[in-house]
Amino acid sequence: MSTNTQLALAGLEIEKLPSLPHILVKMLEVCQDANADFQEISRIVAQDAIITARVLVMANSPSYSFAVSVNTLERAVLVLGIDTLKTLIITVAVQQFFANFSKQQGAYLKCFWTQSLSCALLSKSFAALTNFAQPEQAYLAGLLHNVGSLVLQSQFPERYHRMLDVMANSGELDILQAEVGEFGVNHCNLGAELLASWGLDQFTCDAVRYHHEPLPQLRDAHHLVKLVTLSALLAEDDALGDNNSFLAADALFGLTAPLTREILLQIQTEVGRLAQSMGIDVNDMVLESAKDQAAMQRLAEQIKNIGLLQNVKDNLLQSDSREALNLHITSTIELLFNVSAILLFDMSEDGSELLYQYGQHGKQIPDTADFKIPLEPRRSLIADSILEKRVVSSLDAKAKVSRLTTVVDRQVISLSGHRGILCVPMLNPGANTAGCQGVIVLGINADYQDDKLQLLGMFAAEAARAIDRDEENTRKADVGGDAIKDEIKNRLHEIAHEANNPLSIIRNYLELLAIKLGDEHQAIGELDIIREEIDRTGQIIMQLQDLGQVELKVSGEVDINAELTALVKIYRQSLFLTHGISCELTLDTALPILALNCNPIKQVFTNLIKNAAEAMTAGGLIALSSSDKINHNGCEYVEITITDNGPGIPKTVCDNLFAPVVSVKGRVHSGLGLSICKRLITELGGSIAYRRRASKTEFKILLPRKVK
Repeated sequence: MSTNTQLALAGLEIEKLPSLPHILVKMLEVCQDANADFQEISRIVAQDAIITARVLVMANSPSYSFAVSVNTLERAVLVLGIDTLKTLIITVAVQQFFANFSKQQGAYLKCFWTQSLSCALLSKSFAALTNFAQPEQAYLAGLLHNVGSLVLQSQFPERYHRMLDVMANSGELDILQAEVGEFGVNHCNLGAELLASWGLDQFTCDAVRYHHEPLPQLRDAHHLVKLVTLSALLAEDDALGDNNSFLAADALFGLTAPLTREILLQIQTEVGRLAQSMGIDVNDMVLESAKDQAAMQRLAEQIKNIGLLQNVKDNLLQSDSREALNLHITSTIELLFNVSAILLFDMSEDGSELLYQYGQHGKQIPDTADFKIPLEPRRSLIADSILEKRVVSSLDAKAKVSRLTTVVDRQVISLSGHRGILCVPMLNPGANTAGCQGVIVLGINADYQDDKLQLLGMFAAEAARAIDRDEENTRKADVGGDAIKDEIKNRLHEIAHEANNPLSIIRNYLELLAIKLGDEHQAIGELDIIREEIDRTGQIIMQLQDLGQVELKVSGEVDINAELTALVKIYRQSLFLTHGISCELTLDTALPILALNCNPIKQVFTNLIKNAAEAMTAGGLIALSSSDKINHNGCEYVEITITDNGPGIPKTVCDNLFAPVVSVKGRVHSGLGLSICKRLITELGGSIAYRRRASKTEFKILLPRKVK
């Protein structure tokens, strides 16, 4: 890195690189949506170069990085997880809200956003058209191609804009020469060095470094470099009227001018559509239009809501009973939203109906108010709010009845002492099949203000999580007897531990599947694997219903080789990929199908392979093998060996290897995995042994050779 580059990057804090407020508002709205999924958040993030850069930097940080660097947004989001991603977005929004930007900086941000997104979409389109193997990498390189320019503008705002003014007045067209004259480094080299420091691969850095190079020097360059160079030319404002852009498409890829023009028009339309959806006025490059001011106001409102909700969370956490929680919920609503009539309805345990829980103010509510509202369409506005997953009002903007209300709705309205009701679902996707904890019903005399609905929905989601926590604590407190408590606690820990393995597989595969479907790939095999893992998870969790009578089913049938092959296929595209692990599979083809239960065997294999991979933070090799007709103490067995060249297990742990202990993998692991493996294999009539030799860790499993 040159001295001038070091000077330009000196003191640079990536969190101070700005994004448009319009983008941040949209991201915050999605983050506060309880139903927002991985794909929806990723789609919004992919539209902004700086948020994408923040995600990549975090994914490549020591806390998350593996042996292989993270070079695509999809993998970065997969590494961080949805909760970390939401926290990052909220942090960025709060930091930017308190930053002050000049008019010049605001205008530059609009131009930067438009060109970055245009270049990204063009790069991905041309990648698909020219058979580049990694279109998502092309998108990322295009999105970040001008990040060096943003760094110069952010680090030296007055000097950078003065340089642009001098160029405009003098007719100077060479931006690179002007940057070198002013700063000693151009934005191409600066951006490439910055991306390299973030851990991105060389070809992505090269695409940023060389995107302003003359065409004759690019004829033999890497495919990605040519893609970004062409896309950057076409992302300029005057590209449609500049014949040089179309000549470049022909020179670099043999693309005709009509085809290139058609693609460019499609991308411009798409960028315009995205800008319109977020309230960005791309025709006015000053950050002072009515839409821009509205975006700043919405961002301020979002930041205020986040602060209010943090206080709400603290208050709700202080509740030590459901009665206290009800009071906290209703008093907070009264304080925040100036509503005095509040009724709470809980979802029944089986998720089939809503049950009246608590009410305050309005008319005196009788103790016998035992409303039970079926969760069926058009039976009640209260039930409809859950089924439609939105706020439902009985009044319109003119304070007239807007929806036909049933008798139960009219009774609730009467109890509230107001002209109508506003029904707010307490959404909690993990609570039950309906994804809802219950409904908050507010008595109102007019249609509720739209500007309060979002905060009301966010508060309802926090209330749902608080009720869920209270119910969980109540369930735990109801378990009687110290011995029974200990037994149930141990069993719950075991089952929860084992349920985590297939669930982690499902999560990995869902993300991979979403990416593949987006590229119109067939994923039938992956769907089959997901269905199998979901079935197995359900069988494990079902054991919670009758802990006292759980018995392992020994009979059944299992194809050992097929199970090992399927697991390797899963992990090669998920855990092995992110940890830089290779795998060798040596299977005895003479191995018969065994008359044993498949589920516990798959459970053991999954646990051992996952443990090995998670311990190998620097990558390595995992070897799996199977052997038929192993004689042990006069009986025939099938042998399965799982070997890795990772760091091994400390001697202090080996002394109690198959007993529940603290895991060496960190506090997030319970250390129960090997004790579960031991119990499952023993109940099947087999054995499991561990040894460390020649810097390799080996687990050997013997299963009875029971053939149907």
